[in-house]
Amino acid sequence: MPQPTLSGPAFSPHVSAARLAFAEKGVEHQFEDYDPLADRLRPPLELARLAIDRTATLHHAGIALYDGATIGRYIDEAFAGVALQPRDPRERAGMNQVLALIDAQIRATLVGRIGLHRVLLPMFGGAADEAAVAAALPLASRCIAALEALLVEGQFVVGRAPSLADLHLLPVMAYFTAAPEAAGLLAGAPRLAGWWDRMRQRPSAARGLPPVVARNAV
Repeated sequence: MPQPTLSGPAFSPHVSAARLAFAEKGVEHQFEDYDPLADRLRPPLELARLAIDRTATLHHAGIALYDGATIGRYIDEAFAGVALQPRDPRERAGMNQVLALIDAQIRATLVGRIGLHRVLLPMFGGAADEAAVAAALPLASRCIAALEALLVEGQFVVGRAPSLADLHLLPVMAYFTAAPEAAGLLAGAPRLAGWWDRMRQRPSAARGLPPVVARNAV
């Protein structure tokens, strides 16, 4: 079977989640980086948003997949290695619900409204919009509270082992924790802070996190 090829900007949380899944399963893959900086005529804000939002693409065995959660499920089911989806139907439903929450709100807030200004815009030559960051903090606080509530039963988001929910959340938290505002919010979320400390020390984090935040995360 041919080696899978993943393409997209290395800065993208979607790309990072797929690379984390490959690393956790011990599956080698080819990676083709899309560089938003190649189009320097675009304004910094547009470049930074491209780095967040451009979808990952996985090519393998004649198929092409574009949705981040779909790519994660395919990596888990098509390749040998540790399972990244719980077998228990209740736990699997919990994992899918967390993935939906990340897609619907958590990534958009913690990365798209805070990490965008604190990490990506400066990297692309722009300046943070302090008013936009301040306006995002109440919603970020609610996101952190929701994640804290999910971690009541163990060390991982769902079940007794890392799942796709953990791997999709990890790059989101890497961007968020690079912002100075994160420390205050995480001080009130000890379970989430402990999860972050454990997950960022996994060997897969060094291979799969976006390079712009990996230095601060591991």
